[in-house]
Amino acid sequence: RGSAALGKGVLWTVGRGQASSQIPNHVGIPVDSTTISRDAFRIEVHESGATISRPDHVTANALQVNGELLAKGRKMHVDRFPAEILLTKHFRLMLDMT
Repeated sequence: RGSAALGKGVLWTVGRGQASSQIPNHVGIPVDSTTISRDAFRIEVHESGATISRPDHVTANALQVNGELLAKGRKMHVDRFPAEILLTKHFRLMLDMT
């Protein structure tokens, strides 16, 4: 369990491991599994909600946003909160606007 405050207008990269200087604005997922990429998905928070996106690389993990599968290289705008993000059944994140 944990939480992170994500500033508006910044593209945040969420993935395995601790914060990395090689990946700007990295939010690390505390998991031991190497099946989760260091660049699993991205979140950008706006005044009107958030944009969730997946990288286009072949090792990108399966990602569901509010039960809807988000394909590699695609993005989705979320404007209802809390929003559930499920990453390969290993990691569940609840995104909320406060």
